Amino acid sequence: MPNINKIFSASDVKHGLSLFTDREIRAVEGLIIERDGKFHIKCQIKDRYKLAKPEEIVRQLWVYRLLNEYNYPKERIDIERVVRFGSRDSG
Repeated sequence: MPNINKIFSASDVKHGLSLFTDREIRAVEGLIIERDGKFHIKCQIKDRYKLAKPEEIVRQLWVYRLLNEYNYPKERIDIERVVRFGSRDSG
C-alpha cells in the first residue's frame, strides 16, 4: 500500500481507510499509477484515470466492494450524479 499511504499521509484523512479490508485496499492500490509526479487511479466504472485524491480512492474502494463482494452490476453504478434541491442544481 505504498502509494495509498503517501496519498493518505495526513492523519485527518487516514480514518477513511478503516472501513475496508487489506484485500480491498491492495486491489485498489493496483489501480494507482504515478504520472508526472502525481498519483492517478483508474476508475472501475468509467475506465479512465482520475487524480488519486483521498475522496476518489475511498470512492473506488466502495465501487470495488459493490462489484466484488455484492456482485452489483457495473452498468447500475453512477460515479457522479446531479442531485436537484429546489430550483438549484447541486453536486
